[in-house]
Amino acid sequence: MKCFTSPNPDQQASVYAKDGARVGYVTYALSPLFDMVYIFDIGIDEAFRRQGYGLAVIHHLVSTYQLPLTTIKEVYAAHMFWAAARELAMLNGSSISTISVSEMKQEQARWEHLRPAMIRLEDLITQRFIQGESFESAVGRGLD
Repeated sequence: MKCFTSPNPDQQASVYAKDGARVGYVTYALSPLFDMVYIFDIGIDEAFRRQGYGLAVIHHLVSTYQLPLTTIKEVYAAHMFWAAARELAMLNGSSISTISVSEMKQEQARWEHLRPAMIRLEDLITQRFIQGESFESAVGRGLD
């Protein structure tokens, strides 16, 4: 598999202030079972920390996907942030759990039954790229 949630790709999004300044980023992915959003990293520039940008990211993910969130390897230095994020998620009808890097293989086992279809889809997408199809067409058609 190409990434942890393959065939669903990792998403990288920038976080912006009201004035348009980029203040951070988030890297996340949707589970192939469409039952969880995995957060790999949230980074807010030091000058903008403790101003609500990280919690705004959590709120956006919860409200957009309406799924539980799972963080991968939370760092201790951010434990106060994650405590606040869990409270925010609960208030919005969601939850946040965490898994360590060593638990990722076990977590992937939840969608192992989809592996044959994933391999077939990846092969089809590769063939479509070779045939000159655009990204949108090659990826958007699924298993047809």
